[in-house]
Amino acid sequence: MDKQKSKKKLSWFYRRFLNNKFTVLIINIILILLAIFLLIQVRGIFEPIHQFVLAIFVPVLVAGLLFYLLNPIVDFFERKFGINRIIIIALLFVIIFLLLILLILFVIPSIVNQIIALGTSLPHYYQVLIKWFAKNFDPHTVKGISDSVYKYTINYFKTSSSEIASFAQDVLKNITGIVGKVASTMVNIVTIPFLLFFMLKDGRKLKISIGSLMPVKYRKSGIRLLEDINRQVSMYVRGQLTVAFFVAVIFIIGYQIVGLKYGLLLGILAGVFNVIPFFGSWLSEIPTIIVALFMSPMMVVKVLLVFVVEWLLESQLISPLIMSANMKMHPVTTLIVLLTAGNLFGIFGVIFGIPIYAVAKIIVGRVFNWYKARTGAYQEIALDEDGKE
Repeated sequence: MDKQKSKKKLSWFYRRFLNNKFTVLIINIILILLAIFLLIQVRGIFEPIHQFVLAIFVPVLVAGLLFYLLNPIVDFFERKFGINRIIIIALLFVIIFLLLILLILFVIPSIVNQIIALGTSLPHYYQVLIKWFAKNFDPHTVKGISDSVYKYTINYFKTSSSEIASFAQDVLKNITGIVGKVASTMVNIVTIPFLLFFMLKDGRKLKISIGSLMPVKYRKSGIRLLEDINRQVSMYVRGQLTVAFFVAVIFIIGYQIVGLKYGLLLGILAGVFNVIPFFGSWLSEIPTIIVALFMSPMMVVKVLLVFVVEWLLESQLISPLIMSANMKMHPVTTLIVLLTAGNLFGIFGVIFGIPIYAVAKIIVGRVFNWYKARTGAYQEIALDEDGKE
């Protein structure tokens, strides 16, 4: 009798708790979180791995971005004309090298000159700003603001001078470390072309190599998941960088036409800001409008006209042609992702938040589809006219 009661109790506990799929899911989540917590407690063990990842992060990131830009070109010429892949890659490297030489000879000197000119003009802009405040606001308030800015500037330069002196002393004391940093930077620069070459040459084999590490049962679905992730990331990277390039070109041409000072510098800045989704173009207009205000009110109108033309070209022509419809996100979703990623990871999160979200969405979608197929919890049940099964 006691055995039967014990069996019933055990049966009830097993049926209601141990054999409950939701309970098992919660237990698995708790175990995963516990494992993460324990790994954090012993993170010192993984410090060599952390240093290794930091060492290769920049060259791998830059080479990966260039891979997504150049790989479609290599694939196209190989497929269309049957040219050997290595020959195409070599020709691309020669073209990139020539473009870098042209950039160094003609574009970079102009950018440096505009940066120097802007730095030289800042005191004049400051005086103009103070005079405008004095004309339109209470003189005592303006004097207070001017004195505060002056004190802040003096303190800043004093602090900067002491920091520079301290830095110089540290350089003299740690000259070996400085040489090591310079050498590390040079190694990164030299490493990028080699990584890019082998990515372009053997990129297809990487998928097969990763697939061979997966269990046979999940290999097909795993490779398909990798293909979907690669498609989303490549589409986003190519789209954003290409759009940013055209945005920079449009702004540079527009600013040159209207006669805006530092047009080349501000146009390039607009292209860089455009890498930030949704907010990029608007943020890039802040320094442009400030510069235009110091020139004339009419220049502000001209700058706004350039912005409107650029916005129309980007939204109606460039983005629809370059960015695939599959990467389109609702503006609210974009805002939430950018705000969350920005708060958590700073500028890195703002730039890479959208592609990370796209990858996470693919993985979560696959896991959810697997869960539906495995449990049948979302299977539609046919009902009769009375609403019964």
